[in-house]
Amino acid sequence: VGFSTLLATIPATVRMARAIKERFGDKVHTILGNSYASIDPGVVERYPFFDVAIIGEAEDMISGHVQKVLAGEKIHGTVRAQAPDNLDSLPYPAYESVENTFFVKGSLMPIIGTRGCPFQCGYCARQALSKKVRSRSAANIVGEMKSRLQMTRNFYFQDDSATINRDHVISLCREIMREGLKVHFEMTTRLDLLDDEMVIALKRAGCQRLIVGIESGSERIRSEVIRKNLPDEKIFQGMAVTHRNRMPVQLMFMIGHPEETHNDLMDSVNYPLKLEKAGFTNIEMVGYHLTLPIPGTRYFDWCVKNGKISPNIIDDYINGKLGDGYFGHWPYLIPDGFTYEDMLRYRKLATQSYHLRLRYVLRRGLQCLKDPKLLISNIKNAYYVLKLGTSSDISKTET
Repeated sequence: VGFSTLLATIPATVRMARAIKERFGDKVHTILGNSYASIDPGVVERYPFFDVAIIGEAEDMISGHVQKVLAGEKIHGTVRAQAPDNLDSLPYPAYESVENTFFVKGSLMPIIGTRGCPFQCGYCARQALSKKVRSRSAANIVGEMKSRLQMTRNFYFQDDSATINRDHVISLCREIMREGLKVHFEMTTRLDLLDDEMVIALKRAGCQRLIVGIESGSERIRSEVIRKNLPDEKIFQGMAVTHRNRMPVQLMFMIGHPEETHNDLMDSVNYPLKLEKAGFTNIEMVGYHLTLPIPGTRYFDWCVKNGKISPNIIDDYINGKLGDGYFGHWPYLIPDGFTYEDMLRYRKLATQSYHLRLRYVLRRGLQCLKDPKLLISNIKNAYYVLKLGTSSDISKTET
């Protein structure tokens, strides 16, 4: 039995693995995979209900591993997988084969065109899986899109930085247009990975928005704490590219970084306003997240070292000592001198400062007149902004 598990689902996974072992013993070989096995490889020793934890991307080795087990070989402990180089060799996700799931026709379908990330942001555990950047061919991605057209024409690229390979992005856009696909999609990326030719191609191919992470309005936090290597100059250059080509963007910020001060937090509160004052009126929405320190990251290590969280927090969480569920129970990163309530106040101030301005409300209203389908989502967003100080489709899962 294989478990594809994230931090949010590891308690339930442990319970299921325990139940399987209690009933069937060694007759069933249990495998733990996906990102959780990579950020906490010691989980197999602490919870022997798992026979094996596979570190990394397991597609190329899992069938061979299963064949060894079926042949009677006893395998226990951690196994390191070599990330597949040829992503085109992997089948499309078989969503239709997963029981007890459904897909709302017309909604955003997840798709991944590129794996791996060379950046080393302090809050991100992606590198535990693989740093190596690899891309699927344009034809392969378009083939997956075509296979979903009966379900949707709307896609969301879940790549860590979807535009990291410039030639790949332009090739994909050309393939979409060559095939005559009438699709819409959005991507998550970095502002320093954009140029005019790429954004023009994306827009012509059907890209409706780019979701970009700024994370903090403080250049000190971005460079010295996150180590994102994204100075103000690159942010403004990237925003200029999107604005020139009328590409809507959503900005993402994080509230709660190591060593963050009041001035740093206010830089984040004011940064979207600073961008708009510079003439960038293509900002569609701004999301402020409370930071969750994930095992396997520098932020998690900082929290443990500075007594923000217990060294035993992972096992406490797995065993239900923090409560039932992930959001609202896994602790947030609270900088020195602040409380959780302070973080909520900064998030509310930031969200409302941007979204409740008359200019922004009028701009969203005009969009509704052009496209009445946006009315319901805008009403929902307004409710969350007013009631909770969050943007509903970006931050609503946090509290």
